[in-house]
Amino acid sequence: MDISFENSIKFSNYLGEVLDYAVELNFVEILIVGHIGKMVKVAGGMMNTHSNNGDFRMEVFGCYAALCGASQAVVGEILSSVTTEHALSILDRENIKKEVVRKISERAEFYINKRVKRNIKTKLIIYSNEDGIIN
Repeated sequence: MDISFENSIKFSNYLGEVLDYAVELNFVEILIVGHIGKMVKVAGGMMNTHSNNGDFRMEVFGCYAALCGASQAVVGEILSSVTTEHALSILDRENIKKEVVRKISERAEFYINKRVKRNIKTKLIIYSNEDGIIN
């Protein structure tokens, strides 16, 4: 993927503030590249993704896994996961990773677009350390 980082901003945990500032500066479009561990929080509506503000990553994974047909035992295994990479490996084993990640991506995009009030064209790329781009 050929992406220029000339006009890039590292936003760490503060996606909401960065989006607010982009609206204030009249950005036309923005590409957000984020790790699944942060973007799953955004999919839950969290715009400040610091762990002090909450951590419901596995609950979001578990919810979408259940919607995609995961058994109660699999959802329990996901809820017991410590890392998003481990949760992804469970989803992969169950052959539902692609569908769950798609749902997480769509929901994260919903909250991003809600935050910018659809005034900015947005695109989201989600990656994992083990699999690269996953959405």
